[in-house]
This record gives sequence, C-alpha cells and structure tokens, in this order.
Amino acid sequence: MFKRTVLFVAASIVALPAQAQDAKIDPAHIMTVMKDAGYPAEFYNDDGDYRQILSKSGDYQFLVEMYDCVDGAACETLEFYSNFPMEEKPTKEKLDSYSGTRDGTSIALDRRGDVVVRQELDVDGGLADDQFIARLKSWEALIDEFVAYLTAAPDTDAPAAAATEAAADAG
Repeated sequence: MFKRTVLFVAASIVALPAQAQDAKIDPAHIMTVMKDAGYPAEFYNDDGDYRQILSKSGDYQFLVEMYDCVDGAACETLEFYSNFPMEEKPTKEKLDSYSGTRDGTSIALDRRGDVVVRQELDVDGGLADDQFIARLKSWEALIDEFVAYLTAAPDTDAPAAAATEAAADAG
C-alpha cells in the first residue's frame, strides 16, 4: 500500500509540469472576472477558435482576444488589443520615440495607418483571477499613458525659441 501511494505521489509530481504547459483560458470565466471587477464586458466575436471580449477603460475601448481555442471554451493564448484611428496619422518615428512603459507591448501602424497596441499575456502555468486583473490594470495604465503621448501638443519649445529669436533680432 505504501509503495502504491509513493508511486501515485511521484506520478502526480511528474504530471504537474505537463499540466502547467497545457494551461487553458476560459473566455466565459474571463468575462465574469472582468464584470466582477467593474469592467464592461461583452462577447464581440464568439468564433470557435477565436474569441474576443469587448471592454472599455475611460474613453477607450479595447479587446481581450483569445486564440487557439477548442470549442470556444479552452484557449491557449490571451492578448489585449486596442487601435486608435486618428485623423492626423502619427508617423512610425513618433511611435518609435515613445519612451513610456511598454511591458512587452507592441505598438505599430496597421495598413490604414492607425495605431495598434497589443500585449500578449503569458498563460503558461495558468492565470489566476488576481493576476489577470493586475495585468488588466497595468494595460489600462499603459493605454492612458500612451494616449496622452499620442494626443499631446507638438513640441512647444520650437515656437518659444522662434519668438525669443525674433525678439532678439528686433532689439
């Protein structure tokens, strides 16, 4: 009996890393966690292999996208996604010069010239509810900071320098 118990415990310990590598995310559970934390959340796309939850933070909408899903319920990849259509499109150089927190986030221009921000979450070993909410709050802060950067007035030092130079020329 003791030998069987030891073998069972040893087999369980060996099996844990394999289970951790096969961690899955349940979109319905993620939506419930978001709602419980006060975020609006509704399914935007409920395709079997690809799920999207539409939510909002302040004035900005974003998606929680889940890929590699089995029957729409067990997904292997989770990503935050937002895009920012703007009348005056920023340049790639402006995006590259953003020096704020990126935290594994990709910031790029899509084929229409709109800004796209993506952040994939590592779900190896699972993702506890409190970990997800912490990452969601981090995403929210990143978006707020990035939008402030995008919408900030152009460099104001140049007009001030030109006015100072003009005053010096006049005197």
